[in-house]
Amino acid sequence: MSTEPAPQKSPELERLAWSLDEFTKLAGVGKTKIYEDARNGLITLKKIGKKNLILADEGRRYLRSLPELKLPKEGEPLSEYAPAAAIAAVRTRGAA
Repeated sequence: MSTEPAPQKSPELERLAWSLDEFTKLAGVGKTKIYEDARNGLITLKKIGKKNLILADEGRRYLRSLPELKLPKEGEPLSEYAPAAAIAAVRTRGAA
């Protein structure tokens, strides 16, 4: 049985940018939210021809900058922490 380490990617092969479509799929964030955050200066988009790009470093920085989810302590109402639809989904699952 071989215990050789997995081959590492060469720095030259590391991804430099993603298209907007690629980034939204990878990050699980919608295009509308990305455009809204770009208008508000929270993420910088690049343009080449008709294609919108997000540089890899910028995409990582943006995701790290998102707020952490703060969950309620036992007995605190969920409404202060989550939208009503999410609360309903949790309650529905718990009732099943």
